[in-house]
Amino acid sequence: MINVFIDTQVFIHKNFNFRNELFQRLVNAVEDNLISVYLTEIVKKEVKSKIHDNVYQTVNNSQKKFVKDAKILRNLSEYENVFKISKVLDDISNYLMSQFEQFLEKVDATIIPIDNVSPTIIFEKYFKGDPPFSNKKKAEFPDAFSLIALQKWFEEEGQQVSIISNDQDLRNFCDNIENLLYESSLESFFDSLTKNDYYNHQFIVSVYDANNTIIEEQIEECIEKHGFTLDDEDGDVNRVYINSIELDEDPYIIDIEKEEGIATIAFNANVSLNADVSYVDYASSPYDKEEGRYFFHQFEETEIDDVVIIPILMTIEYKHHDKHEIKINSVILNEEEDIGIQVYDNSY
Repeated sequence: MINVFIDTQVFIHKNFNFRNELFQRLVNAVEDNLISVYLTEIVKKEVKSKIHDNVYQTVNNSQKKFVKDAKILRNLSEYENVFKISKVLDDISNYLMSQFEQFLEKVDATIIPIDNVSPTIIFEKYFKGDPPFSNKKKAEFPDAFSLIALQKWFEEEGQQVSIISNDQDLRNFCDNIENLLYESSLESFFDSLTKNDYYNHQFIVSVYDANNTIIEEQIEECIEKHGFTLDDEDGDVNRVYINSIELDEDPYIIDIEKEEGIATIAFNANVSLNADVSYVDYASSPYDKEEGRYFFHQFEETEIDDVVIIPILMTIEYKHHDKHEIKINSVILNEEEDIGIQVYDNSY
């Protein structure tokens, strides 16, 4: 049985979507008695706090702006519910909280208390700048309490636990603790599980390598049908042209069904593209100071170049002992979210 701890950052990265394919694989792995899932009291409270903040701050603020700018849509019955979101925030929050609780039940999560963690140990690490504290991140008290609680728990159990988080300071902490194993993502964790079957793991990697061109073509076809948004301006992506696609050198092997010849793999696609976009030019749009609004919006149309990193989850069928035979069954791009591109280059 493999022990696994899920950090708050994982839930945030997956947008609290507990129907996510990898969350469902956690559920399946628990049902198959392959893993045991652990959280700390702090992480459980942090996740609920993040859900609350996203609903009452992010969603509410966005909805207020939408109601103000798009009030003409009130005349259309199909948009009625959009203008009522502010009145049902409690219902939305409660629903998402219940989804989280149901997930914890499905994975039979053990919640580790922090009552036996000495504040003295935490403050010693804080003043020394020892992981999970660092010069850049001094206020990591929640992580510190969680990690010390995990360390004590599994030392007493005489077992190891995989810490899933993309936080570098957590990784640094785990480097010094024998029974805490660091994994940067759910994808990385499942990849480490399938490596127990080394031959089949490596064979799937060779299938991926041998069929890069076919995979790239399928991804390009999916991207052309996918939604795009502008991250740094208010506007629309009108058309996208793919210049090139470069795949990760090695994929994560999430799952292998040997008898059926089916595997699930995860990897990133680095996509170079051009896009025709139009966005609001606020500097050229006439503004009524008395009314506190724009008379109308002047739009700027331009073509932009961008390189985006798109996470891919793919299910393939393969032929045993023939790495050149492949059939792509399904492709999930960017966690089923729109792909964000930028008008301006912010790399400098």
